[in-house]
Amino acid sequence: MPEERICHVCGTSCTEACPTCVENFKTRRKAEEMTGEEREKEVTDLLTGPKEVYMDMVLKRVEELVGRPVRTTELGFNPRLAQEARDRQ
Repeated sequence: MPEERICHVCGTSCTEACPTCVENFKTRRKAEEMTGEEREKEVTDLLTGPKEVYMDMVLKRVEELVGRPVRTTELGFNPRLAQEARDRQ
């Protein structure tokens, strides 16, 4: 059984992905309602910051922000993805 730990994002006690962060992740703004700079910042944060959600959620969100399918091999910090998110129409 996984060891209990404290989420370093929100402080919730958890053993896997943080349930609080997972729920908060589901309520993010729609990409279409965001400015290019907001999309760019979110992609950068998702690819460089700590993650307490499942990777399939991160991949789906990056695809929404960029506006196209993204291969998992592109998910290492890739400044081009952040630029694509900013510049998408």
